[in-house]
Amino acid sequence: MNENQNRQPEITQDQESYTIQEIARILQMSERAANHFCCHTDKFIVKRCGPKLLRINKASFNEWWNSGSR
Repeated sequence: MNENQNRQPEITQDQESYTIQEIARILQMSERAANHFCCHTDKFIVKRCGPKLLRINKASFNEWWNSGSR
């Protein structure tokens, strides 16, 4: 693996929520796996905005991510 693959993505507070696509990129998993994970987790706040649309609260996700308790 090269150095870029080992680096964790930088997380910023530019917006209030993440999309599933952004969570998939951060967690380095498929969008389908990220969607399943977010639908079944109690580690951070996930809001359903429609039958298939999720938004992940950025502050709660970042707190979970930065705590290292993955």
